[in-house]
Amino acid sequence: MKISSVDVNYSNKLLVNNESSKNNVSFGDLLSNALRKTNELQLVADEKARAFSLGDSTVDISDLMISMEKAGLALSLTIEIRNKLLESYQEIMRMQV
Repeated sequence: MKISSVDVNYSNKLLVNNESSKNNVSFGDLLSNALRKTNELQLVADEKARAFSLGDSTVDISDLMISMEKAGLALSLTIEIRNKLLESYQEIMRMQV
């Protein structure tokens, strides 16, 4: 097996491409996507919990707990982001112009 050398310029190109693609996304779109993903995680966890409580044998308890924990963490993160945004807004409103 032949090991090829690492192209340093390739990693730099990846960094530049990632940064330029990140700059094209607005904050509102980023926040909207995060809220949508949080909602999807909540719905998946709810559906798995409903199926498990009805005795569906295809839902494993570990899968259920993992999906519930993911949904809980996403909700906690969303709440913290909201709190920081509100604190920032209140701080801006307290500024004297």
